Amino acid sequence: MGQLWQTDTSIGPWGYEAGVDYKGVNGIIDELVDIVSKNGNMLLNVPPKADGTLDKQTEQILLEIGKWMDIKARQSTGQDRGSNTDKARCVS
Repeated sequence: MGQLWQTDTSIGPWGYEAGVDYKGVNGIIDELVDIVSKNGNMLLNVPPKADGTLDKQTEQILLEIGKWMDIKARQSTGQDRGSNTDKARCVS
């Protein structure tokens, strides 16, 4: 096994800023797939608001990534044999 490595990235700014644009779900997933395919780990920062909560856009991004990961986990364990396993893009 090669050198262990990790990429630290964020959905947008590292600290919360109201009204900024975040990366799209597909772009985040593409980055994740690229990193994992090279035997790396990805740390994904999500900036909380001052009160510790997440804004609705961040919640939606995390839900979409979670859906994609759930599908891919089922496919990789053979629990979802009817799906298109060569498609590694999230459809929102």
